Amino acid sequence: MRRLTTLLFVASFAVVGGTALAAAPQRSASRRHSYNIVLKTSGNEYEDANGKLLNGTDGTKCPPSHDVPSVKAKCWTWSAKHLGHGTYTQADVNFKVGNITWNFTFTDSHGDTLNGNAHAPEVMPDPTPPHEIGHLNRFPDETYTFTNGTGRFTRVTGVLTGTGASKVVTVDPATGITHKTATDKAVGTLTFPSKL
Repeated sequence: MRRLTTLLFVASFAVVGGTALAAAPQRSASRRHSYNIVLKTSGNEYEDANGKLLNGTDGTKCPPSHDVPSVKAKCWTWSAKHLGHGTYTQADVNFKVGNITWNFTFTDSHGDTLNGNAHAPEVMPDPTPPHEIGHLNRFPDETYTFTNGTGRFTRVTGVLTGTGASKVVTVDPATGITHKTATDKAVGTLTFPSKL
């Protein structure tokens, strides 16, 4: 008898609108997380006396090859608060007047990647000769569009804008090989499906 009374009470409680047997509320979709990013990239590139890039030192290889033994180039690197640091590579670089494009990969120290494509409308060289120490090429108004990633960067989206530059720092008088330092700073917002 006591069991029947308990069952009737529970049933009537549910009918009247009690919460004891109410369905669990549906879980809301996971909230995306956005971060203001300042992304800095740097590297060293080398050209022979005819202006031909050596060893993939323009960031297209990591690590660069050593086809020219005297050129001890290293991978390009990057760093940014929230994201960490690591190596940078670019691919499918296409130089056309008014439209420089490339694809990029930022790989962090754990092997996770940020990928996408970039665009610069122009290169602005200063008036000095291209292989003279101090010669500077500027790449204003760059746009980095992030389209995907791996690991903790999976499903990244966002756009960063910035300016790049390359500067001649040495010229080897014996070989004519020019050494340039390359730097870039891009800022904007990146969004991820979960907190980093």
